[in-house]
Formats: sequence, C-alpha cells, structure tokens
Amino acid sequence: MVDERALAVTLQSAHSTLQRGDAAAAARLLAPLLGQFPDRADVLHLHGLVLRGQGDLAGGRSALERAAEASGGSAEIRNTLGNLLADMGALDEAEAQFAQANAAQPGYLAAWINRGRLASMRGRHDEAIEWLEQACAIDPRSTLAYVTLGNALRRAGRADQAVLALERAVAIDPAKPSARTNLGIALREADRPADAVSQYDAAERAGYRGPELLENRAAAWLDLGEPARAREDIDRLVGEFPTYMKGHQARARLYWEWGLEGDPFGSYRRLADAHPKEEAVWLAWLQQLLAFRQYEGLLEAAEKAKRALGDVPWIAGMDAIALSETGRLGEAALAFEACGAAASGQPDLLTAFARHLLKSRDPARAAAMAEAGLRAAPRSSILWGYLGTAWRMLDDPREHWLNDYDRDVAQIEASPPGWAGSAEAFAEHAAPVLRALHLAKVHPAEQSLRNGTQSMGALFDRREPEIAQIRQAVVAACEAFIFGLPDDPAHPFLGRKAPTVSFTGSWSVRLTQHGFHINHIHEAGWLSSAYYFALPPSAPDEPEAAGWLQLGAPPDELGLGLPPRRLVEPRVGTLVLFPSSMWHGTVPFSAPGERLTAAFDIVPAG
Repeated sequence: MVDERALAVTLQSAHSTLQRGDAAAAARLLAPLLGQFPDRADVLHLHGLVLRGQGDLAGGRSALERAAEASGGSAEIRNTLGNLLADMGALDEAEAQFAQANAAQPGYLAAWINRGRLASMRGRHDEAIEWLEQACAIDPRSTLAYVTLGNALRRAGRADQAVLALERAVAIDPAKPSARTNLGIALREADRPADAVSQYDAAERAGYRGPELLENRAAAWLDLGEPARAREDIDRLVGEFPTYMKGHQARARLYWEWGLEGDPFGSYRRLADAHPKEEAVWLAWLQQLLAFRQYEGLLEAAEKAKRALGDVPWIAGMDAIALSETGRLGEAALAFEACGAAASGQPDLLTAFARHLLKSRDPARAAAMAEAGLRAAPRSSILWGYLGTAWRMLDDPREHWLNDYDRDVAQIEASPPGWAGSAEAFAEHAAPVLRALHLAKVHPAEQSLRNGTQSMGALFDRREPEIAQIRQAVVAACEAFIFGLPDDPAHPFLGRKAPTVSFTGSWSVRLTQHGFHINHIHEAGWLSSAYYFALPPSAPDEPEAAGWLQLGAPPDELGLGLPPRRLVEPRVGTLVLFPSSMWHGTVPFSAPGERLTAAFDIVPAG
C-alpha cells in the first residue's frame, strides 16, 4: 500500500528544494520515487520541473507529456508543459497546451494568464486581452492577472487602458512593488512622466531594488527635462547592478546625448577591469563603441580584450572593422581574412567585409560578399544597399532594377483625414508639438543626423492629439503609395508589398544651422520617410540644393565620390517615401533656422 502522507512529504521537500534553486538536490530527493512510481502523474510532473530546472528541456517535455497522459489531462500539468514548450520556442504547441488546460478546467487561473501573456508576446493583442480579461473575471483579486492584462494593453498601444488595469493591480496590493513599477512604465507611455516617477518612488519605498526601476525612472526624468536626476539613477544602476548590461548602454546614451561631463563608456571600462575574463562584458563594450562610431576607442578596447581573452574570432572581426573605418585598409584586409570573414556565413561580418571591399575599390568581391550575406539574411536593407553600390561601380544594369528612383520614391502632400486646410497649414499647426520633444543637447551617436537632436522613444506612441493626426496622415499616404506600386515577387522591395503595414520606429529630428544627415540606410525598415514640418530660409550664398534630400549617394566615408541619383526639394507639409534599402541623406545647410521633420520605418504586416 502506498503511504500517501510520506509520498506527499517527499514531493513537497523536493519541490521546496527546487524553488530554492537547487535542482540537483531536488533530483536526488525525487530519484527513489521515480524508481517506485515511474508512471505516477504527480511524480512525473515534479520530475519534469526538475529537468527544466537543470536545463534539460527535452527531457522535461517528455516527463510532462507522460504526466499529462497519466493525469487524464490535468490543467495544472498542461499549464506547466505549456510554459516549458514556450521556453523551447514551440509557441504553437505551448498555446495548444494552455487552451487544453482552459478547456479541462475553465476556472484554472494560471493557464488563462499564461495563454494571454504568450498571445501578447506574439502580437495577437485582441486575443491576449480577451483571455486576460477572462483571468481577471475568474479572480478579481489577482494582482498578477491585472498586471499581465495591463502589460498586454501596453503592447497593444492602449496606454490609457493599461494605466487603468495597472491601477487596479496596485489597489489590490499597494505593497507589491512590481505592480507599481509596471504602472510607472504605462504612465510614462501615456505621457505622464511625473506620475510615473511617483510610482517608481513608491515601489522603491516598498522595498523594490530591481534594475528596471532605476532604468525606467531615469527615462522618466529625461522626459521631464531633468538629466541631472536621470544621471543619479543611471549611475546608481551601473553601480548596484553592474551585470545589467542595458544599464551601461543607457548610461552611454545619457552622457553622450545630454552632454554630461564624464566618459560615456567609463562604466564599461570599469566592469571590464573588474571582470577581465568575462567575454560578455567585452562584447557589450565593443558593440557600444561600434554603434557610436568610436573607432579609435574600439581599436584600443579590442586590443585590451585580446590581451584578456586571447584569440577570439569576434574580437578579430571588431578589430578588422575598426582598422577599415580608420583608413588602415591594408591592415584591415589582413584582419578580415584572418578572422575568416569570407567564409563565416555571418551576415554582420559579411556586411562589414563588403563595406571594406567597397572602400578598397573592389566592387566585384564586395558584390560577392553582399550576395553571400543576403543568402543568410535576404531582407537585410544594408546588404542590398552595398550590393546596389557594387553593381553601380561595375556598371551592372541590375543597379537600376534594384533602385528605381522614379517609381519607388514619392513626395506627397500629407494631412490627416478630415483636415480642412492645406497640408502646409497642418504642418505649421503640428510643428510646435514636435519642437517641444527636442530636449537633448547632442544627436544620438549611433544615428545619422549631425548638428541637431532626435526625439526620445517611439513618436507615434505619444498621446498628443497632433501626434495622432500626424500618424493618421502618414498611414493614409503610405497606404495610397503602396497600393500604387507594381507587383514583382522577385524584387526585394516590391516582392514584400502588402496591404497592411506596421511601424518599426518613429521619431522626430530637428536640425539646426549646418545640420545634415549623413548618407545611410534603415536596417529596421522596408519603407522609410521624411515628413517636413519646418524648414530654414534660403541663404543667398548657399548652393541650390542646400537642405535637400539626396537619394542614391553612398556614404562619404566610403570615399567613392558617387553623386546622388536623385535630389528632392523639401516642402513644408510634404512626406517623402522611399525604400529603406536606398541610400539617403541631406545636403548641409548654412542658414540659421531649423529643419524639423518626422520620420518612421514601416514593414509589411504579417
């Protein structure tokens, strides 16, 4: 006869040991029970959890599938299996397990929460919200249900409703710091940064010390134009949570863009000195220097990384990039060959090598590198840009097949549906709202603008009515433009044409005297833009095209001397659309004044 009480005690002991993070000890406690009860559902359930804790996801899956069968379809076991399948990336199967758990036991809260969370992460917002509202109805006192619902509403762009859900979570359990932290994030997204700071402060008073609190409160301080307060939180963040790499990235951006005194990369340097054998630390530091185009600093840091870690291929790749960008082309060529760039199959390294070969005036080999990269990353805008440049240098007619500067570029007078005045009048109406978003002192280091600033965060997530109108104008213009494009399944731009699109980024840029954009490509987009809200006056001694958009000219730092294929004169109230893989930049202007634009990247939905 089975001693159920003794069995329950052993299972509970093993489970408690696992919860303390000692999966090996839990496995030892469980081993006798597995030998005695190999087909018992509760034993197999815990065995699956232990295997998951030990990192054996495949073994955990097998154990949980057996447990589910032995239990007759227990909702709790199916929920656990769903979570493990999600960890494995088997998202459809995970969702099926959550759905079966819901069907088996409609009142089992955890499965509704996990099903909704997964749907939200997959971008299926309506379903996620429906299921999470069901979870809240099952247990109106569940803080977790309301926090998860609030975060799903945030992801769906419904910030005001997210605030209401998260306020309910805080009301249920005012002492729960995570609820207040998530409410702070939603309040900031709803353009209420002062209220967000209050929630972060309350979470901290309640005992929360997580890095996300400091990171998000610093961002709220910047929204309020308080860089000194943001600096306090960011410096605390990298000091108290040195392994939280996003904190070092946030610190570098803060110091750079707000012109704060101190080395933007100092926290990376200190972390590498403290942990010289931690490869992830060096990788994060070198990637940040690369993103900020600090190539001399990258060479210095790469040399330190080599001394600390030895011959590591990715360091050699970083070294090759820095050598090429600092004009040491012969040394760079040897470095690219030494790190096996040509045979790597890695799109990032092949992209860098193709760029180097263009600088070295070897377009045939540059084209081969770009084509190799595109086999691994067929939608890479930057690789298509480099391939088009190589074809241009080779006088290959495929350049004109790839980039049609008449068909694929449009300048459209844009205003929101229902606007009674002209497009120019709408731009003048909305310009003050955009202008007020420019609080930083220096352009973002990793962006294309010079002598200007860029707004923070996603522009089209903001709540001002004028921003909503800008978005409406953009959507209407883009839908009309895309509808008029021809179909060509073989073309990297036209072949992705779709009736619906989604934004991957949106921002505003304010250029001042002598401002311009270097020629660049938008890797995150399919269709990109420039929407003009204010322009500087013409100066009598400026060239005719000062401040104009130029298309088709590769970056000056490649040293190719290729002129633009098309120049577009900006006009207030017009929106210019072009493929994200098309080189674009602006001609500098010397007149006093501002060039105020909104911009975005979109991709086909689905």
